[in-house]
Amino acid sequence: MKKIFIFATLGLAAIISSYSFKSTLSDPNPPTSNTGAPTQSRTCVRCHGDFPVNQPGGSIVATGLPLGSYVPGQAYNFSVTITNASAMQMWGFAIKAVISGTSGTALGTFSTTNPNTNVSGGEIRNSNGAVFSGTSYTFNNLIWTAPLTGSSSVSFYVAGIAADADGSEAGDFSYSNSYLNIVLPVTLGEVKGQLVDNAAIIEWSTYSESGTTNFEIERSFDGRNFEVLKSILSSGGASIIRNYKWIDNNLPKNENILFYRLKITDQNGKTEYSKVVSLKSSVITYVENIFPTLINGNELVKIKMVSNTHQSSTISVFSSTGKNVFQKVQMLNKGANDISLSGITAGGKGVYLVKITAGNYSTTKKIVVQ
Repeated sequence: MKKIFIFATLGLAAIISSYSFKSTLSDPNPPTSNTGAPTQSRTCVRCHGDFPVNQPGGSIVATGLPLGSYVPGQAYNFSVTITNASAMQMWGFAIKAVISGTSGTALGTFSTTNPNTNVSGGEIRNSNGAVFSGTSYTFNNLIWTAPLTGSSSVSFYVAGIAADADGSEAGDFSYSNSYLNIVLPVTLGEVKGQLVDNAAIIEWSTYSESGTTNFEIERSFDGRNFEVLKSILSSGGASIIRNYKWIDNNLPKNENILFYRLKITDQNGKTEYSKVVSLKSSVITYVENIFPTLINGNELVKIKMVSNTHQSSTISVFSSTGKNVFQKVQMLNKGANDISLSGITAGGKGVYLVKITAGNYSTTKKIVVQ
């Protein structure tokens, strides 16, 4: 079980606490142990107190940290952006990852390829204040590597400041906020899908499911609006690899791209979504056209039909009273098919329904004999 709490103004989970950053060009390095993590409660406003904490228009955002759960041993490249309502001259940050619910025990390892940052005391921070005139600044090429073993939840604490670099601690802005994101106790592996004949096969694996109750398979035609197709109970258990497979046998006839995702729910009712898997079919079974629909006498009826595979189809004709007056089994080739029917008007004048089925596909068309 690997839970993640991200403490930042991310729309995720966060506690952002400013650190005491002396805003002079001669001493641009922030002190350690001031990220707001457990045992690190100091904030910038203690020294840089000209403005209340969290002035409108300002924030600190970490982008690229793992969402929901992390993969053991995986390296996550992320960035930290500090924004202020008005232009400032110097920027700095610090971030720490700890085991959730502890007094600050570090979890995972930080590294960086950004020359203006370093790793010290289990946290990553700027090694030189970023001198830049503007309303925001981003520190890129920061890396957090998840632990190889264990199932501890992780909390990230990030802190930042926007300074005017006038040689004093006055006129600087600090930010602090707190959000708590309770994420699911599931470590999700690969989610994949494939189209086979007239079905979509969705497969996924988990490394841990402790506390997870069920998985819902959702489908969309546009990648935005999803509907639930199936709910599958979790097998439960921690540190056990489990594999799942579900088959969607009811594919729509005129959709070339299908989107699938998992909705994961824990025992507290909290939910998380997997990545979206898109499946594209170059050919889908459907009737393109039937003509004519207004028939005189023994005129031939022609059907243009596309099939996604080599298969048989059944063509049935019913009178307005429901009587089956015509039926034929027609073999279809993969791709376009032209079908000609004769003798379907033997029942005389009236309205008829032509039902065409092939695999999981079925459609009904109306014709009129005059």
